[in-house]
Amino acid sequence: MNRKLLSGTFGLLATVGMVAAAGTSGAVVSGDSDTPKLQIDYGSTVPIRSGNPLDVQPSKGPRPVSIRVGDLDLEASVIPVGVDEEKQLDVPSADLVGWYQYSPTPGNAGATVLAAHVDYGGEQGAFFNLHQLEIGELFEVELEDGTVKSYEVTANSTYNKVDLPDDELFRKDGKPVLQLVTCGGTFDPEERSYEANVVVSAVPV
Repeated sequence: MNRKLLSGTFGLLATVGMVAAAGTSGAVVSGDSDTPKLQIDYGSTVPIRSGNPLDVQPSKGPRPVSIRVGDLDLEASVIPVGVDEEKQLDVPSADLVGWYQYSPTPGNAGATVLAAHVDYGGEQGAFFNLHQLEIGELFEVELEDGTVKSYEVTANSTYNKVDLPDDELFRKDGKPVLQLVTCGGTFDPEERSYEANVVVSAVPV
């Protein structure tokens, strides 16, 4: 992976009602509202617009508020995010992680999705070193009710951005899994785009 810091966005809704302005790039969500597909586009700008939800309601249960990954020396706040009517997923600033609020809350059936930058505005993003997490490593997610859930990494995969397995990444049923997502692979300076996404899968322990 090209680790040169670049100004970019892997967008998210900073709140339910407002999309944050996001630098020089964005993450586009395609597919239906239940299984959005992340597709990175560093040539676009995420505008400020209403964050009306799609045809789904936010997940119930205590939401995640922070993530701690000791092996990466990472501790970051987590904020709820969503997609607007144009299906754009907006990732927060470099030091924050976004929880896709239409995915299950941690510990419930299905895949909980947390997304963050690999780099943003000349700074390392919260998930800059995500590709280094190894199978078997542990980390923690704290919920708003004070509960702390421990997770064990079961997979660390890099997918071409057009081949991201959205059915698995955004599934709403089956065994609980946590999916950590960021940009990865080679950065194309002409296209101003990373060619891939890094996805770390983890299960509750």
